[in-house]
Amino acid sequence: MIILSLPDSIAWLHQQDHSALAAFIGLTILASLYGASRYSISRNEQLRLEYIMLTLERYAAASATLITALQQARVPDTEHKELNERLLACRTAPYATDNVLSLINAFIADGDEARLPLLLRTIERESEQLIAERNRLLELRERPGWGSWIWRVCRPLLPALCAFVLGGLLLGSLGLLHTSFSGGSDTESIVFSWIRLISAGLALLLIFLATSGGPNRHPRAFSMRLLALITGLLALLHLAGLWLAPYILGLQGLLLLGGFRLNGRKPRKARPYAGQADPAAPDTLVQDAETISLMISEDDQVQ
Repeated sequence: MIILSLPDSIAWLHQQDHSALAAFIGLTILASLYGASRYSISRNEQLRLEYIMLTLERYAAASATLITALQQARVPDTEHKELNERLLACRTAPYATDNVLSLINAFIADGDEARLPLLLRTIERESEQLIAERNRLLELRERPGWGSWIWRVCRPLLPALCAFVLGGLLLGSLGLLHTSFSGGSDTESIVFSWIRLISAGLALLLIFLATSGGPNRHPRAFSMRLLALITGLLALLHLAGLWLAPYILGLQGLLLLGGFRLNGRKPRKARPYAGQADPAAPDTLVQDAETISLMISEDDQVQ
């Protein structure tokens, strides 16, 4: 094993040509970006796992108190105070949804105990979803499959590759700027070249955001990333000719504007009100209907 001291390394660099020095600097930058990106991805995953665990802890505490309260005909004042404290703690959970928050706010406002069964079912349903997400994250981190393992190794390279490609685009823009001032090409070619450069930069940005972005809990996160990838990959059509540049950039702009429609929230009339059953849970509604019908039939028999 050969060990070089710092003066020997500097002397070695001076003995080589400029290409060796550029390669050394490039590899150093690549290794630094890879390490920083890998640390950032690992930190985001750990932070996401901590948020899930914190939300589950507060949901579990609230569920236990709700189950105890529902087993009694009337909640005593001391347990009612504890129940309020547990529910208010759920409001500060990182992944508490709007549905849970609206139900908690309604109960805190009027103290109607008839809301507790629906609140318990909602918290339990969301707890199951968070448990499934936690198990999936642990599976990816501790027992990754072949494809997942390759992706975890290669994913930190994306910021470095994007940085090198961006550097190439900047050098190309400098050359294009020199051509524009010197008048070495016709005006149409220069304009199309600038449009192609803008389109390539937009494609690079979208591909980077779609493949190396952090956790996204948006219900349409997959559709948003797929749209971003398609918008970015459209830049490959520039290989067909410079004359396609305006059309490609226009199509990218339309897809980019179309992505804002994926950010729309449900209209208020489509979301459950406080005390109203969630329309996304038909099995709960069926069970409630069967229970009500059974109670009605029993009352008829008594009469």
